[in-house]
Amino acid sequence: MKKLLLIAAAVLAGASGLRAEEYTAISPDGKITVTVSTAPELRWSVTREGERLLDASRIGMKIAGAEPFGAAPVVRRAERRRIDERSTAPVPTKFRTLHDRCEELLLTFRGGWAVRFRVYDNGAVYRFETARKGTVDIESETAELNFAADFETLWPREENPDFISHCEAFFDRKHLSELDAKRYAYLPVWFSSPRGTRMVVTETDLEDYPCLFLFGGEGHSLRAQFPPVVLEARLREGSDRNEELVKKAPYIARTRGTRTFPWRVVTIDPDDRALLENNLAYQLASKPVEGDASWVRPGKISWEWWHSLNIYGVDFRSGVNTATYKYYIDFAAKYGIDYILLDEGWSVSTLNIKEPRREIDLGELIRHGREKGVGVVLWTLWNPMKKDLEGILDTYRDWGVKGIKIDFMQRSDQEMVRFYDEIARAAFDRGLIVDFHGSFKPAGLQRKYPNVLSFEGVYGMEHDKCSTDISPVHDCTLPFTRMVAGPMDYTPGATRNATRADFAISWDNPMSQGTRAHQAALYVVFESPLQMLCDSPSHYLREAEFTAFIAAVPTVWDETVGLAASVGEYAAVARRSGEKWYIGAITDWTARTLEAPLKFLDGGRYRMKVFADGVNADRIARDYRTETREVTRDDAIALRMGRRSRTREMKTSAFILFAALLAASSLSVTGRAATRTIDLCGRVTASGRGVTGVCVTDGRTIVRTDAKGRYRLPSDTEAEFVYLTLPDGYEIPLRDGTPCIYRRIAPGRRRYDFALEPAVQYMTRHRLLAVADPQVYFECELDSVRRAADDMRLTAADGVPTLGVVCGDIIGDIDRRPPLFEPVSEALAASGVAFFYVAGNHDMDLGVRTSDRAKRSFKEHFGPTYYAFDRGRVHYVVLDDCFYIGRSYLYVGYLDERQLRWLEQDLATVPAGRTVVVCLHIPTWSRAARSGEWSREESHKVLNNRRALYRMLEPYNAHILSAHEHYNENYTPEPHLFEHVHAPLSTLFWQTPWSMDGIPAGYGVYEFDGDGLTWYYKAADHPRSRQFTAYGVGEDRRRPDAVTVNVWNWDPAWQVVWYENGEPRGPMTRYTGYDASIYDYVARYSEHFKHKNIGADRTEHLFYALPASPDAHIRVEVRDRFGRLSVWESGTGYSTPKKT
Repeated sequence: MKKLLLIAAAVLAGASGLRAEEYTAISPDGKITVTVSTAPELRWSVTREGERLLDASRIGMKIAGAEPFGAAPVVRRAERRRIDERSTAPVPTKFRTLHDRCEELLLTFRGGWAVRFRVYDNGAVYRFETARKGTVDIESETAELNFAADFETLWPREENPDFISHCEAFFDRKHLSELDAKRYAYLPVWFSSPRGTRMVVTETDLEDYPCLFLFGGEGHSLRAQFPPVVLEARLREGSDRNEELVKKAPYIARTRGTRTFPWRVVTIDPDDRALLENNLAYQLASKPVEGDASWVRPGKISWEWWHSLNIYGVDFRSGVNTATYKYYIDFAAKYGIDYILLDEGWSVSTLNIKEPRREIDLGELIRHGREKGVGVVLWTLWNPMKKDLEGILDTYRDWGVKGIKIDFMQRSDQEMVRFYDEIARAAFDRGLIVDFHGSFKPAGLQRKYPNVLSFEGVYGMEHDKCSTDISPVHDCTLPFTRMVAGPMDYTPGATRNATRADFAISWDNPMSQGTRAHQAALYVVFESPLQMLCDSPSHYLREAEFTAFIAAVPTVWDETVGLAASVGEYAAVARRSGEKWYIGAITDWTARTLEAPLKFLDGGRYRMKVFADGVNADRIARDYRTETREVTRDDAIALRMGRRSRTREMKTSAFILFAALLAASSLSVTGRAATRTIDLCGRVTASGRGVTGVCVTDGRTIVRTDAKGRYRLPSDTEAEFVYLTLPDGYEIPLRDGTPCIYRRIAPGRRRYDFALEPAVQYMTRHRLLAVADPQVYFECELDSVRRAADDMRLTAADGVPTLGVVCGDIIGDIDRRPPLFEPVSEALAASGVAFFYVAGNHDMDLGVRTSDRAKRSFKEHFGPTYYAFDRGRVHYVVLDDCFYIGRSYLYVGYLDERQLRWLEQDLATVPAGRTVVVCLHIPTWSRAARSGEWSREESHKVLNNRRALYRMLEPYNAHILSAHEHYNENYTPEPHLFEHVHAPLSTLFWQTPWSMDGIPAGYGVYEFDGDGLTWYYKAADHPRSRQFTAYGVGEDRRRPDAVTVNVWNWDPAWQVVWYENGEPRGPMTRYTGYDASIYDYVARYSEHFKHKNIGADRTEHLFYALPASPDAHIRVEVRDRFGRLSVWESGTGYSTPKKT
């Protein structure tokens, strides 16, 4: 949506009773007035509601060889227009919708130059524009600020005469009259009038021009200075980054003669609270460059420099090495963190940033990260980038790096500003994100190039390693100073938190000043589309509640509402991302309570989760508490920040920091109004007669049919299907060979009937085939599926009723159109077995905004993603535990509340003690969980709310059938529960004969007889009796002296024994390692793989024995939990002894 309202331009000389030398522009709300005078020189002044803010202040520019702009100017034309324009921010930090609403005054002067003024409801701006031929040298620019009184300011401590600065300042609160000429300020700078009007001076749309600096020491007046053009610079002796400027030009810029210059911005707000919402610096920047920016991925990044790569609880030495950075990737994957950063030290030197250190296998890290959904970002020094920008970025792109953090850019002259643009453009063209460090403030580049996600230019938390300056007072200053210019890479997230009394400087084990909740709140208060998690993953993994909370906070915002603020004392802000609101509040060391009305919410009830200081946080800063409650827009919440200590020894006051997540509660799905319901009705019949007691559902509510087979179902208007829990004793309804127990709800239609067919055979005895991950990418792979289906037909040929379930990842590539769902289901249907289908992560649509929408393609082919049916005495449940979280290919294992409520109703119909089989894609348990190494679990590889499922299954003899991991495992997470994780039918995406743990392509077979159940793994093209792989002496090169065995479907109830020359030697020794076949195959052929992100993996179902002689005759006997025996003998091979 874009609206532009223009008031017809007119020559304004003499208008409104003004002299020809004076012009005005007024903000749309009528509160701010800018007056421009042209005699005897060009000046501007500003008032707000009658309060004088800026007295007449000179504006000018001197181009070599031309008359100075602003000295006795002659107006050729004066035009005024009103602008009301809306646009969308590609990477929003405050507002997604930008509303550019102002009055504009354009004064065009004799000599080919003009000044464009704009007056907004929250600020006043101007810029020079020139129309001259060729190239010009800008000798100087005049920008005065003559404040109308002795305003207060927050002034940095800059003194370097060459303007060499990282722009990382601690602010001194002074009056203008207290400033000296020696110390100057980089932008932005905060000011407060005697009446409390807040002003911030900054600049934006900075391009091919130096940064502006402000100098004082002249009473109430400030004047601008600019770094000159650097003609020659060199590195200081012994330094790789610090320069000395050898030769400077007598001009500040050499640039195009026809161009626009940076906007000079003065934000004007009635108080600090309103300043939190001021977005002028962003909305005045250049609009985004043309080109596809859909790949740009804001998010969080795990950073190792702050804590000096110190991790613990691992079996390797931490440091700059592959194992350490894999640990960071695994941590990031567990919490859905988008990136990890390899900071300074990853390359062989800081000047050679195209070659990793030998301790780092960067290719393996990038591959591992890609597999886990975590991008790798590399630190770079700016000097080598300047010499070989395109070559280095080409290398990074080809490696698969996701972005750069470019550092120590300590200059602010024209060449450096131009280089920022060159970096952003080159990175954009190569699909790389950028984080500028050791940099000046944002000045519009982040809007022009959406891949520019953050800037440092802030005295941030990294200085806790060496300073006491980074306190809650400093944190309460930054939103009103540095952050007004744009996103800032402050690097929050500390878990070692200290009171003012307890804080101590530590370089390698740093801590933060303030509480744990203070750190949580910073993720809402501070703006940065690329937001760091600064602390050690080892800390985070042991602080799961805190880590999950901050990891869930977005980094881009659709809307911002200032709640309460006073610079240096407190700040409270609410931000919206999608339909969720987040509140963050921070305070200094002083206790206070703020009231926050929730009028910004829509109607309905909201569930609010609070993360705040614990009752003892004044003594133990890491103490925190959480709570959950419901609120509405009519509520006002108390932000109690601080509790003064009652102990005499405690001199500091306590403080409480608040961070809240507001999400629509279950009472109102959208947070706006309760969802409307409609009544669906129909009849379930068999042979024309009603079937009583059949469960009918819309996925929310379950009802039963009456004695005549009729049902009435109060349905959610957002429901997509009405469907049955297919009762035992009836055939599975099929459509094109696939079960169809549902009807799609059509607009305006209320009646849905179902006709069932009585079963030909009793199902008390039946068989289930469980297929995992067919994952077909290409049509040529369908032949392999058909061969497996032929094997399944033989398995089912004995007349026992057989059905099947595909546990997800039916296809490999959802972006292929049309997706291969139908060809895969047709290939499996050729087995003669009716297969039910589970949704897997590869079956999700990408680039959609919710998990529900991610299943649209699946639903078009297979219907609901969760449902139930009965066969014999077994109750089957299919669940959807792939929860898409809206960023690229990112998902977690999770059952949402709607699905769990449906499951509660479903299981209420099942008698206790019955066998319940739950089919889902992502396993509920893991190898890490089995060994108690909880920190190794990854959120996209395990069902994160599994305990809720386990509790529901307690009354039953429960079995869970899952897939996803591309290996075979069996777990018993609870006494009543057995989980079967199935090896994939597709092995390594159809590239090898075995899955990553060495198991041949196949499927699980489950045989039910009443309440009895047995199972086995059926390798396709192998006899049923074959249940393991054996390697004789010398055949497994990792254990050349041993006989090794891979028992495919092993669990602790199995027995694996061996004989040497006929003598029993007892149990073989179980170990964890690689299966010889898959390991050697991958090593030999992986360079030819289409999919290189998957390979051999370690397995825990290997066994070995060491014969006394390599020539001994060896016999291995493997007996499963049901007593079935399989045998291998050296020289003979596999066999199954006859029953006796």
